[in-house]
Amino acid sequence: MSKELIQKKRVKLMQYLAKLFQSEGISYSKLEKETGFIPSNISRMLNGKYSPGLDHVIQLADVGDYDVVFVKKMLNQHVDDEQISPKFLLSIDHKNHELYVLHRQFPACLIWVKQETPVQFIVQDLYDDVENPADILNMPFVEEAKAFYREYAEGLYGGN
Repeated sequence: MSKELIQKKRVKLMQYLAKLFQSEGISYSKLEKETGFIPSNISRMLNGKYSPGLDHVIQLADVGDYDVVFVKKMLNQHVDDEQISPKFLLSIDHKNHELYVLHRQFPACLIWVKQETPVQFIVQDLYDDVENPADILNMPFVEEAKAFYREYAEGLYGGN
């Protein structure tokens, strides 16, 4: 991977973290107070002008109660350099011990992965208009979502 591509990905990652802070009203003064970093350094990190070490990224993320995680790209899926995330986004609600898969393409929807045997996929929210919402779980992308979840679960639990 080229240095330019690494820099581009780092800038996007830090800008995304900045957007999360902005959406939650987390100010530079709060970041300064929680991390001990001076505001000018925080600004340079979040705007991609300075390359922070992993320790600094973790400290910043922790202020917003975010974890730094790595998610494997789906097999056979190329993620364009301009995209921030792949077709699916996995979200773990640690507080309520729930798992969700967000389908980011049409039809955009949030699927609750109900942790029981067998695992159930339940549509929580539908963000696009579709002719027959009752048929959403029969659409081809649901099988892809299940495969995405299985890949995650196998990585987490070692295939159990």
